[in-house]
Amino acid sequence: MESPESAFAAAGHGPWSVQQPLMDGCISATTRVMAKDGWSAVLKQRSDAPWGLFAAEAAGLEALRSVPGWHVPEVFGQGRTWLLIEDLGDQVGMDALPFPADDAAWGAFGRALAHCHGRTVSRCGWDTGTFWGMLRFDNRWQEDGAAFYRKTRFRFLLDQPGCRRRLAPGDRRGVERVMDRLHLLAPAEPPCLNHGDLWAGNRLRTRGGVPAVIDPFIHYGWAWCDLHNPLMYGGFPPRFWDAYRECRWLPPRWQEHVEPFFLLHCLGCIAQDIEVGFHGDWLRRLVARYG
Repeated sequence: MESPESAFAAAGHGPWSVQQPLMDGCISATTRVMAKDGWSAVLKQRSDAPWGLFAAEAAGLEALRSVPGWHVPEVFGQGRTWLLIEDLGDQVGMDALPFPADDAAWGAFGRALAHCHGRTVSRCGWDTGTFWGMLRFDNRWQEDGAAFYRKTRFRFLLDQPGCRRRLAPGDRRGVERVMDRLHLLAPAEPPCLNHGDLWAGNRLRTRGGVPAVIDPFIHYGWAWCDLHNPLMYGGFPPRFWDAYRECRWLPPRWQEHVEPFFLLHCLGCIAQDIEVGFHGDWLRRLVARYG
């Protein structure tokens, strides 16, 4: 079985001689590993990773690689508990912008996401399960987009033990009202390639100043759902959105079609015990508005 050490050596720079811990993500311990000649890669590891976690991430990165306008790290190898990818260099924290707000790179970034959403198919889904956090989602293909989201996203998350324990009956009923009205709140559109988790923590830059993306939750689905990630927490300035809309039309008040999907993020965080009080309050505000 391949090891991260052998995958690194196979990239052509010999064994690594230096390991530098990086800021860990929400899921994995992350380390920069460097050869004697200075070449480096990034190693993500989790000893208790569920089966298929890093294989799904590697496949998602490969799927996004064909989208023009952004850079996707090359995958050098993966195993059940590890993933070795291209090192894009030092990054700013997720609370800072990787480019100045008026930088032309934001235009390239917005156009890249629009091109991603231009990759359409006839059904929602993906050939395998994929992961958001530690939760493995069923992506079984469905032609009815609203049904896909009701079953594989809203219902799945509501049925997670964390949500069963932490959500009051009234909160659950409110979420169910929103998911049952989803076909009215978010008009059906052709399923497109979704990054799936493009929030501020997953938007990077290369050493050469090119926009880059990591950590996909890949699938084909509605663009409304994918847009909730950059909209929900911010970190994508107006130039990004202007460029996106130049390439892909959005209707007036388009945010109202996107915001119901904020509920999925709230539910996922509650299910995985991430700032439960904050996301519970946000969930109730969304239910009051859209339920």
